[in-house]
Amino acid sequence: MAKDITLRINTRPDIIEKIKQYTIKEIPLSQLTGSFWKPQGVDLSKFHPRETVVRIRTFPDGISKAEKIVATHNGTTYTHTNELIIKGSIADCRQKLDSLNYEPWLEYSQSATEYQINYANQQFNVLEEIFNNQALTLKFEADQSDTIWEFLAEFAITPNDVLNLNTAELLAF
Repeated sequence: MAKDITLRINTRPDIIEKIKQYTIKEIPLSQLTGSFWKPQGVDLSKFHPRETVVRIRTFPDGISKAEKIVATHNGTTYTHTNELIIKGSIADCRQKLDSLNYEPWLEYSQSATEYQINYANQQFNVLEEIFNNQALTLKFEADQSDTIWEFLAEFAITPNDVLNLNTAELLAF
């Protein structure tokens, strides 16, 4: 269930415990591999992943997808749009990005557990994200940021605690 607003914080056991109390559905997500790409020869400062990333993701069934992702930041949250470039084998995706003069700059593995939450009569998702076999973040996805902030209020989470980073920024910097 895709949501419009995304907010990330560092993983905390006490928050995960509360998430599980309000979970209506828990979905373990299979291991993915991915890579981020940039225009060939261009420094990341000129193609910074904060606004735009080009990513290949390979799913457990072997299907890969190359997409351009554009993020719009609004304070501590962000929204994004995904534009599909190609879907097929990893070789097809790499060849397509090569033909568009892109080069890889970061590779990673990712798994997650998705929690579908019902809290205060609002539904939202939380992904406990594990990158390169290390639990790093809780990624909240909701239709409205107020829902997330209400849930996090008892943990004294403030906007200063938010990792205002997308996956590429989180792993690269």
